Amino acid sequence: MPDALRKAGRKQLTDFERLDLKVLFVSTSYPKNDLDWRGRFIERMVCGLSERDIALHVWAPPGKLPDNVKYAASGEEKIWLDNLSVEGGIAHKVRNGPLQALLWGSGLLLRLRDVYKRFSCADLYHVNWLQNALSIPDNNKPILVSVLGTDLSLLRIPGIKSALKRVFKQHPAILAPNNNWMIPVLEENFGMAAEVREIKFGIDHEFYDMNRSIVANPRIWIAVTRITKDKIGPLFDWGESCFREEDELHVIGPIIEKISSPSWVKYHAPANLGEIRDVWFKRASGLITLSSHSEGLPQVVLEAMASGLPVIASPHSSHKEVVVHMENGWIAGSAGEFCEGIKLLSDPEGNISMGLSARSSILNICGTWENAAERYHNAYKELMRRAEK
Repeated sequence: MPDALRKAGRKQLTDFERLDLKVLFVSTSYPKNDLDWRGRFIERMVCGLSERDIALHVWAPPGKLPDNVKYAASGEEKIWLDNLSVEGGIAHKVRNGPLQALLWGSGLLLRLRDVYKRFSCADLYHVNWLQNALSIPDNNKPILVSVLGTDLSLLRIPGIKSALKRVFKQHPAILAPNNNWMIPVLEENFGMAAEVREIKFGIDHEFYDMNRSIVANPRIWIAVTRITKDKIGPLFDWGESCFREEDELHVIGPIIEKISSPSWVKYHAPANLGEIRDVWFKRASGLITLSSHSEGLPQVVLEAMASGLPVIASPHSSHKEVVVHMENGWIAGSAGEFCEGIKLLSDPEGNISMGLSARSSILNICGTWENAAERYHNAYKELMRRAEK
């Protein structure tokens, strides 16, 4: 390694060591730029945490970080993480079969072993996704794991649960799902080794401040999602019988699986956060999410509701935590119920009223990313107190 790089690395770690609470933040997803849809919530989490009184180092795919946050990946790790992100992430590799899962999974664990060793001066590890905790050494440092919906599929892999239990038993640990429906599963598997505590994500101020101007002719309905069979669910089938000539369905997001899309559906490539908020949320009559599998609560649902945009959602537990049927949104478990929701929200007055109820409820439940950062920071401080006992 050239002397200049070695000196720069030593200075980075020296700066890290000076501050009171030193946090190594680990994620395998992060947006490369404003147009990148991957890991937007991770970026917002990092921005919120950057305002707290902590020294934050982020090990993640390359992307724009706040000025006072340091990048923790080495040059080789940066390239590898970027390739992983382009390839769809670890969850996508697991879905592609055992060989891909083994190849990329072992590569991830080996690199994480090195980064945890390199940042042994960290006071606390904030890990996003359970698999990123597997390489944490037995050093009694506190761990906070942000658990996402895709994590639960990982638990079906033989040996993973026992390996994670061994890690958590060696540390003060909090497993922090962002919604309640995951808590029973996590407590059943890890309750003896770690505390399970919901920590909700936050929402940007701009969503709460938005004033909608609904387009009436044609009415615009949107689905902002990764394009897969499970994510789309029955939307195309139900929509064909429910939408009228004055309705348009716009689907916005990356195509992950090639699925048959009806000619009347208008597809758009992934949009940046500002465009989704200021163009689509502002004009639409509703956000539709009819995903046919359990998942963590999609951030786009929270952002839509914070914008005052009503949501029509499938009856999964994650959706029902925030979407209260006929109060701040609509739950549709059948084509008939979906058509009823479309008819109800086609009335502008009722639509605005339900949207304002949605905004009020999300402000109370989630607040802003500053509020979320405070929740995480409070958990950090509690874990540090436990470690000192």
